Amino acid sequence: MRWMAGMFARTTVGVGLIGVALCATRAEAQEKRPTAREVEAAIQEHIGVPWMSKTVDTFKAGNPDTPVTGIAVTMMATLDVLQRAAANGQNLIITHEPTFFNHYDDKPEGMDENDVVWKEKRAFIEQHKLIIWRLHDHWHMRKPDGIQAGMTHALGWEKFQDPSNPHLFTIPETTLSGLATDERLQHHRSGRDVDEVCVESIFFEGADLFGHPDAGSRSADG
Repeated sequence: MRWMAGMFARTTVGVGLIGVALCATRAEAQEKRPTAREVEAAIQEHIGVPWMSKTVDTFKAGNPDTPVTGIAVTMMATLDVLQRAAANGQNLIITHEPTFFNHYDDKPEGMDENDVVWKEKRAFIEQHKLIIWRLHDHWHMRKPDGIQAGMTHALGWEKFQDPSNPHLFTIPETTLSGLATDERLQHHRSGRDVDEVCVESIFFEGADLFGHPDAGSRSADG
């Protein structure tokens, strides 16, 4: 069976999307669907960075040898995302952030196994035979960083990016409330009225955006 894996990424602040597209001819798809483990292998082959043995990019739930009926990609596999994936017939969910409330997806600290939130999420995954696989470390290892590149493209900020420092964006001066009118951008609110804060530079690290004190950000009153 021949099939190819293609990859793309698009993220916005706080809510992101990392995409993986699995392509096959119609005849091949009818003959045999790839398993989740085969999808993982294709991503490992095409992602463009060496695959580490110690990583959080592993299966978190479900049987990896299950044939894939559809792929949902998300920044975070919340219960809402899982419900929508199941309704759409997508049994493989590829998530960037943890599924079970801590970085390593093991037992969350301070959370009892009978915790209603954790219990309901696990039950839904089992009931609908979902497979969850995480893609975090290696997406950040790409040059440029996959999350940063995807978010920059989604916001249309390539023209504002500093060529010598890809984390620095120099934008036309505006207020935070003015910046936030773009529905693609969710900003971190401080204790100050956002109408009072002027922004002319933004320092971008990972999936966060915040004013960088050394990059020229300043307030209207100071």
